[in-house]
Parts: sequence; structure tokens; C-alpha cells
Amino acid sequence: VGSENEVYEGALLYHYTSEQVETDQVSLTESPKLLETVRFPLMELPVLQRLHDKLGPCPLKMTVSGALEYHKNEIMQPVLQGPHTHLRSEFNCIVGFGGMFSTPYTVLSDQAKYLNPLIGEWRPLTAPQAPRMSNQGIAVLNNFVYLIGGDNNVRGYRAEARCWRYITALHQKPSSKP
Repeated sequence: VGSENEVYEGALLYHYTSEQVETDQVSLTESPKLLETVRFPLMELPVLQRLHDKLGPCPLKMTVSGALEYHKNEIMQPVLQGPHTHLRSEFNCIVGFGGMFSTPYTVLSDQAKYLNPLIGEWRPLTAPQAPRMSNQGIAVLNNFVYLIGGDNNVRGYRAEARCWRYITALHQKPSSKP
């Protein structure tokens, strides 16, 4: 599954025909049972907002409202983790963010890549650009990747005191204050 949007669409297609889904002839006032498997907080914000706007008062609208609150309250996301925010993947890998190319180059990189252990290759991580830094501290906590501080290496070394948090489930990188 590429995204939680696909899980939602698959759940709808299990209960309704593709024509009903495409022409918006789906009644969600009584939620189909399979929609309970959808992790709404991990869906894309525009999709959630459209779904919320077209739903009338029903239990599903309350679920979608909670997912919208999760998106809007980025600073609290690490403590709002629960069954509907856990990643579906058990895939473990090594991730690299930025850094400096070898001498004679002093160019900083903003690339993010992961080492796929199944094929033994580094692949680009589909994430917003990482900050152009080297010597960053990196931590993983509750499926969030934190990039802390570092040097921006522009005309000498200049330390940074900012922290960036990469939300693995949403492929987003909001900036955080130290």
C-alpha cells in the first residue's frame, strides 16, 4: 500500500462499485465495517478536508474531525500516537540526511536517502528537502525522525540550534523550535 488514501479507497471499493465511488454515490452515514481499518490521521490533509466537508453528522465525520485535529496540532503529534497513527510497515532501514561531499568539494547536500536492505541500494526518500547541514544529531522516537542542530558550513562553520522533525507516516518535515 502506497498511502493511507489507497486503504480508504480500497475499503470503499470493497463495499461499493467503482462507478458509485467515482460518481460520489456513496452513503457514509452508516460507516461500512471495513472503514474501521483506515488510519485517517495518516491520510493527506486535502483529502481529509474534502471528505469532512461532504459528510453530514455521523460517526465517521467525528473520526475525520479527529484526524484533521491531528494534522493541525503538529507540535503534539508525538504524544498523540495511537493505533490509528502507527505505520503499517515493519520495514527497517538506515536513513541518511544531508551532509558534505568529500574534499575538494565543500558543497552541502540536502538529499535524504535510505538504504533498502532487501536490494542493498541507497534510494531517495520522498521527503521535503532536508536542511543543508552537516554534523547533525539524529534521533528516532515514536516513528518521528528528529534532525538536531548541525553546521551550515557557509564561509566557515556556523552552528545551528534548530530542530527538524520528519513525520515518516505523512512524509512531512515541519520545523521545530529547540
